[in-house]
Amino acid sequence: MEDLGHNTQTTTGASDAGKQSLRRGNFASAGTSMNAAIEPLIDATQAARMLKLHPVTVREMASRGAIPGLKIGKVWRFRASSLDEWVTRQIESSCYPLSHQREER
Repeated sequence: MEDLGHNTQTTTGASDAGKQSLRRGNFASAGTSMNAAIEPLIDATQAARMLKLHPVTVREMASRGAIPGLKIGKVWRFRASSLDEWVTRQIESSCYPLSHQREER
């Protein structure tokens, strides 16, 4: 009879702790601290609120590669810090000066 138990652990050795960690959902890349905080992902509605856009527009922009995002299954996810960096780059590369730049003239 075949054992189909999903909770049984048959592996041993030095890599066993890493495998157990992955089973528990602790995904840490090589060379990073296990204590390092991972920035939570936000959904398209939260990203839209942050960018003052409609969620459909945010999803369309992400699918075109216009804004940084990650599609997990059918759902788009974003990092607030990546969106903030994107906005900053857009402002810095804009041909229109900001109000504080106009005052310097």
